[in-house]
Amino acid sequence: MQKEVKYVEGFSESLWVSLAVKAIRMGWPAGLEKCLQVFEDVYPHRSEYAQVVDEVKALNFEALCSHDTRHAVPGLTEKTVPIVLEWCSGKRSQKSEGARLYPAAREVGIYLTWRIFSEFDAWLSVRDEVPKRRRRPIDATGWRGMLEVARDGHTVEGKKEAKRRGIDWLVTLLSGSEPQHLEIARRVQAEKGWGGIRRECHESLLEPGERVPQQQLLF
Repeated sequence: MQKEVKYVEGFSESLWVSLAVKAIRMGWPAGLEKCLQVFEDVYPHRSEYAQVVDEVKALNFEALCSHDTRHAVPGLTEKTVPIVLEWCSGKRSQKSEGARLYPAAREVGIYLTWRIFSEFDAWLSVRDEVPKRRRRPIDATGWRGMLEVARDGHTVEGKKEAKRRGIDWLVTLLSGSEPQHLEIARRVQAEKGWGGIRRECHESLLEPGERVPQQQLLF
């Protein structure tokens, strides 16, 4: 079906959503402040879950981005990837796992939607292994423009770029595919922090582009 594309400051709404995901992934408050969106990856210790929720509600992006992600903890990403892939393949589904996940979601006070099931299930599988008080220095880089790494296959711009390159799906450094989560974890653990990834992300910015005619986008 055709879907109307909305643009803000020369970039599609989907690109702003993608940037929000990448900004919290890399711990960059200025990106989140620009987007006013918050999504996945923090994987808090069970005793810190309420704190993270409060930070989201208060739009306290510096505090939120100071929580390190699962990628920095050896074994967490490696253990959760197979679970998410089972959701992607259909081996696990809302129908098969709902009776187990709904009570667990009520216990921590969240509402499950289709987008959250796989990540929530993955977090449940490792929550007893998540260390307390995982903190990292935030990325203090100010807002200079849209990051190229946000333009992946989930975005209008990414679909356009994939078509130009003749590929099915555009993957960038901070993309949320499970193989890429493993690559992020490998780098963060090997480099003992997010410094290298952050520098690479800020090296390439996108210029606002031309709007893509609605009839050219098939979702």
